[in-house]
Amino acid sequence: MKSLVLSSIVAVSILVCGMSEAQGLGVPYLGIRDVQESSAANSWESLYNGDTINVIGGVVTYTGMPPGKVKYRIVIQDPTQTEWAGIEVKQIGGTLNVNVGDKIDLSNVLVEESRATTYLVYDAGSSASVISGGNSITPTVIAPSLLGVGLISANPAAAEKYEGMIVRVEGVTVGDMGLGSHADLYTLGDGAGSCYASDYMNQDRLAANDYHANTAIGASFTAVEGILEQYQKTSSGYDYYQVLTRSSADFVPEPATMLILLSGGAVLLRRRKK
Repeated sequence: MKSLVLSSIVAVSILVCGMSEAQGLGVPYLGIRDVQESSAANSWESLYNGDTINVIGGVVTYTGMPPGKVKYRIVIQDPTQTEWAGIEVKQIGGTLNVNVGDKIDLSNVLVEESRATTYLVYDAGSSASVISGGNSITPTVIAPSLLGVGLISANPAAAEKYEGMIVRVEGVTVGDMGLGSHADLYTLGDGAGSCYASDYMNQDRLAANDYHANTAIGASFTAVEGILEQYQKTSSGYDYYQVLTRSSADFVPEPATMLILLSGGAVLLRRRKK
């Protein structure tokens, strides 16, 4: 009886603490939301910044080397949450072999803040378990006006809760191109407002081009999806949110867009840029 009572106390303690010290390892077991959720009171930084933790239940939404780039990218998202659900995993001295759709748990990863973005650092002391494969994430529909445009336009109070998540803007048209820190941004507007998007992480973009073949001024889309990222380099005058497309599947074109693309509009635009 005494053993049963003690076991019950331990079980209740784990539930109350949210598994924070589960299995006696001394390393917190957390969901992505626990890591990501922040506020202006904490300068929009994770409460776990600088801590080594375990993260459970993230579905891989992006993995790979963007064409022509040198930084391998991995992003995961918790399918059970609608806010504060996505986060990027940075590999430093460790190799994380996963596929899009894998649901994974991560052990001994460091929480790091860098230029307004929260990362999980996966190094030689980290490990991962693949729980299942073939999982999908339903994009979160947001209005372009929620993100806004302008080189200093980031509004964390409105948008930070969606950073790292797959978002979807609907009924949008490409406006300006050649914008932002690397002159690779374009605007997507729905008539009520606009946001920035970029194809630099798009796996179907040609390495020699800044944009995916679908991106051209005047091209209209039923929807565009991608991972939301905040780009901040205030010393150079940049702080904005951008929707990062991942593949051709992130564009849902309207019929008129196909005419623009078939006419070579995107090719002509790149030639003018040069």
